[in-house]
Amino acid sequence: MQQRLRYIKIPGKSEQCVRIVFLGAGQKATSLRRLFHSMPPYTVYLLEIQDLPPSLLIAELKELVGAKTIEIIGLSMGARAAIWAALHLSPRSLVLIAPEGAPPHPWLRRMLHPHMNYLWHMWYMLLPVIRKVRRTIVRLLGTDIPCTKEEMEQLRKHWAISAHFALPADIFAKLYPVPVSIYLPRKDRIISPKSVQRFWQSYKPKELFFIEGKHLSGIKKQCYNIVYKE
Repeated sequence: MQQRLRYIKIPGKSEQCVRIVFLGAGQKATSLRRLFHSMPPYTVYLLEIQDLPPSLLIAELKELVGAKTIEIIGLSMGARAAIWAALHLSPRSLVLIAPEGAPPHPWLRRMLHPHMNYLWHMWYMLLPVIRKVRRTIVRLLGTDIPCTKEEMEQLRKHWAISAHFALPADIFAKLYPVPVSIYLPRKDRIISPKSVQRFWQSYKPKELFFIEGKHLSGIKKQCYNIVYKE
């Protein structure tokens, strides 16, 4: 099989277990890689959202990790692909940090509908203004925002790809007995902690934690903690 999966590999002290990190919309693996200065206890794969059919993504992940023990981590919008992967790879654990799209955000498909193109065009027109007040917006939302047309197109593409990872109605029955840990930043203004709690309330085994910080700062700090966890 010709490999199309793109990732950054961070070698670990042990190859017995691998941690697969699914990045969120607009996030870059090269940027996240800078967080990890020393060798983690286990090998880590950083995966950006990429244009692969879900079935092909799973097939290539199986070939990549082989028979090793797997732990899956989903960041923000990357939670959708992380959950989908957990349904097919039977990981030892599933960690979701500020899971945007799990539950599916009602605006995800609306913003991708052709009738909503005018909103994207308005966003493009406002880019010069957004660049001038970018620091204020980032401080308010607690996450980075697209400031160029290229970044806007990438965000739109990532949303479209994430929408393909549809979560089945019987997701909890299929996911069981994988233990799930969910981390929600207390000052997150991107996701709705209450919606996440309602979505996962009936699933066992599950642990839910509130962490300090806003959307992006909470994601980075908790991802670092999980990656270096023995």
